[in-house]
Amino acid sequence: EDYVATHFWLLREDCVAPLRDGICAYRYGTLDARDMAVFTDVRTVCLVPGRSGCTLRVRFRAPPGLDLASSNRLLYGSLVCLSADGFQSDWVWATVDARDPDRCCGPAPEVDLLVAAPGAKAVADRGAAGEVWTMAESPTYFEAYRHVLEALQALAADTASAGGGSPLPFPDTL
Repeated sequence: EDYVATHFWLLREDCVAPLRDGICAYRYGTLDARDMAVFTDVRTVCLVPGRSGCTLRVRFRAPPGLDLASSNRLLYGSLVCLSADGFQSDWVWATVDARDPDRCCGPAPEVDLLVAAPGAKAVADRGAAGEVWTMAESPTYFEAYRHVLEALQALAADTASAGGGSPLPFPDTL
């Protein structure tokens, strides 16, 4: 039990810490562009069917000199954090679901985001109202962590449904 908990917390910290530290540096104006990508003027374009369900297509201002079509930014599975207030108190988690090379060109590229379930409708509604977001991309490739974290969630759910309670000491965190 302790081993599984330790493994989970180490994975979680390894995945989330660089994004958390980057957002903190962004808020204080000390972010080095090499540490984390931040995209501004993010606006909702439309809802589209995606690989994993309904996704949100967003358009944003590309940093000068970034050719998104040939870069390793915003790849499928990348974790992003959207905020309407400069990451002060309001943020939504999403992953990149698609990056069409034809829509990645120019000063206003577009990508499709799979927004975490509780925030998907809110982001779509607020985007339809014209709200502008800031998007931070995690420097860690989230897709590599996703499968292990989902397996831990499934383990907890299977055991709980069998009536044995959760074998994990952190079911609320998963």
